[in-house]
Amino acid sequence: MIFKDYFLILSAGHIIADFYLQSTEMSQKKEQKMRWVLLHSLVYWVGMLIVMLPFLSWNMFVIASAAGAT
Repeated sequence: MIFKDYFLILSAGHIIADFYLQSTEMSQKKEQKMRWVLLHSLVYWVGMLIVMLPFLSWNMFVIASAAGAT
């Protein structure tokens, strides 16, 4: 895969994780408590994983996990 493909896959994962899987409550509370930040990170990671399943390789799994952890 080339950079453009990685970029599109990770962008789709970001949109799904941040805008469709994250609730408004989570979005607001993650600024106040670490528990919500950790929950957000888990939801974000799952969103990335869902998007990447069709393309899953070890390298992509590591990239998505790193992106979800930030």
